[in-house]
Amino acid sequence: SRGERLQRKAAGLGSLLSLQQQMTLVKTLEGNRLMGRQRVISARLSRSLAEIEWVFDKYCDAIPREQLDAGLHAWDGVACGQLVVNVGLPQYQAAFAFNLIGMKLPSIEAS
Repeated sequence: SRGERLQRKAAGLGSLLSLQQQMTLVKTLEGNRLMGRQRVISARLSRSLAEIEWVFDKYCDAIPREQLDAGLHAWDGVACGQLVVNVGLPQYQAAFAFNLIGMKLPSIEAS
C-alpha cells in the first residue's frame, strides 16, 4: 500500500530519525497526500485564528456563543451593544444596540 511505501522511504532516514519521528513523518506525508492543498490552508487558518483568539476572549465576552459561532450575520443589536461595552465605550451601548446589526459593524469608521 502507499502507506507502507512511505514507511519504507522514511526508514531510509533511519540513521537520522528515531522510529517515533519516522512514524510522525509518514503520518504527515500520508495526510498531505489525502488532503492536498486543503491541509496547508487549514494549517494557516489555524495559526491565524490562534493569533487573534485573545480578541474573542476579551471583546466578545457576554455575547452568546451561538451568535459568535454563526458569524456577524447572526449578531443582533444587543450583541453589538455588548461589543461596544467590552471595548470600553459603554456610553455608546444604547446607540449600537438600537442602530446596528452585525453585518454593519465592519463598515463603521471613526471620525
